[in-house]
Amino acid sequence: MLKKILLCILLASNFYVFSQSHYSQQQASSELDRYSNSFGSNRSEALSFKMYKDPQNQKIFFRAIFKKDRTTVKGKTYYNMKFKVELVMKYVNHVYEKGNKLYFDLDSNGYSMNIKAPRENWIGNRIYTNDFTITINNSTIRKKALKAFKYLVKNPVYHQ
Repeated sequence: MLKKILLCILLASNFYVFSQSHYSQQQASSELDRYSNSFGSNRSEALSFKMYKDPQNQKIFFRAIFKKDRTTVKGKTYYNMKFKVELVMKYVNHVYEKGNKLYFDLDSNGYSMNIKAPRENWIGNRIYTNDFTITINNSTIRKKALKAFKYLVKNPVYHQ
């Protein structure tokens, strides 16, 4: 009888831990979606930002579209460039704050990005393995976003 009671307690505590993790992942994702209107600098802005869960492997990731006022590549300057980014939390080693930016230290899987110049087509998704950054000028929102991103890096797979 004691074994049955202990087994029930163990199962209930495991369910509680998984449901708490599930809630926290949703909460962190919702907070980031809410803060996303503060992402960007005076030369760039986030046109869209949304956290998602991959239905096949349950990995949490974000998709974002950023626009930069001016970008220089190989000596040529482009204006109003758009960047579509997809970053999987499982591929982030850690995220940290430096100045007014959040830095994502990535493993070799990196992130995918598609780039579009005005009056041009999207170039197609390419994988980049350099660190990814998000500028957030509001220090309060930056700290809250950092906390949410850190949680999702620590818990990158959706728990059911």
